Amino acid sequence: MKKILTSIATFFIILTLIIQVGAIPERPIEIGPMEGDIVESNSIFQELNIQESEISCLTIEEMFELIENHHKSTFVPTQADLEKAENIIELYDSVFDNENISLLSDDYDENAAKLRTGNLIELTLDLDEGVSELTAVSAIADAALAKYTAKASFPSTWDSAQHFIWNYDMADDIGTLTARTIGNNHEWGIQMKEPILNYYDSAYEDRISAGENDADANSGALVDTIMYIPEFKYFTALLTQDSFELFQDFFDSGNIMDFWNNCYGRAYAAENYSSSSSAYEAAKNAGELIIDGADDMEENVTNEHFQCVWAWDWYTY
Repeated sequence: MKKILTSIATFFIILTLIIQVGAIPERPIEIGPMEGDIVESNSIFQELNIQESEISCLTIEEMFELIENHHKSTFVPTQADLEKAENIIELYDSVFDNENISLLSDDYDENAAKLRTGNLIELTLDLDEGVSELTAVSAIADAALAKYTAKASFPSTWDSAQHFIWNYDMADDIGTLTARTIGNNHEWGIQMKEPILNYYDSAYEDRISAGENDADANSGALVDTIMYIPEFKYFTALLTQDSFELFQDFFDSGNIMDFWNNCYGRAYAAENYSSSSSAYEAAKNAGELIIDGADDMEENVTNEHFQCVWAWDWYTY
């Protein structure tokens, strides 16, 4: 019954949006790898010890606390978990070694800086979700190349162009599903920085309180945090799918603009354009993208766009 009611509610949301927005064309139909599983998983409420009816009353801060407390009270890492986390940190250090990070005063500052860039979070999610090391690292580098291309070719709308071009090229090279995983995790990596940094701080303090020296507490807390990152995304995805209010509190207009243009970039990759730049021109001229505003890149993002990205599941896995 709940599934039927949810489907009916989603239908009327989409119908209302089409009527209200008008300019939004027929959408790409994009199904993620966890379609159905993530929506139908009712065990989330039992796991987090919360009633489904309480979700609508949760603040975003309470959601973060709920997930962190659940992880700390239930997660028991295996040797494989520890080795996987250590390997991710080693890979990150070998690829994204930053001179400015290495000059920071201590290990704590250095680890916090790694998390603050978002790349370590993004890399962790990609690898956890089945993306190969080479593909994950290459995709992050390709994002920088797409940004350069967009600024050179489309200086007035470079933000919308870079996300479209990046996802078009990824879908063309590695397939739509992997491109979706990487494109979505880029946005998750940005929005997860604050709660993940807070978890790192908490894990560090827990280890200091347990009597560890500073160096061991720093390195151990980073490993703990790497193991926490996939679980944080999993529970946040489930809870935001159940509550538009939490979704809207967690993601901002910039994320919505990027989720939108990413999805169209991947969709256009199947249309055999001569280049991602020519595909972007076609999509922009067709009015299918969220284009940079004159005064603010995200000023053209509306509540209807938020509703669409949420209802059409363009943001989870």
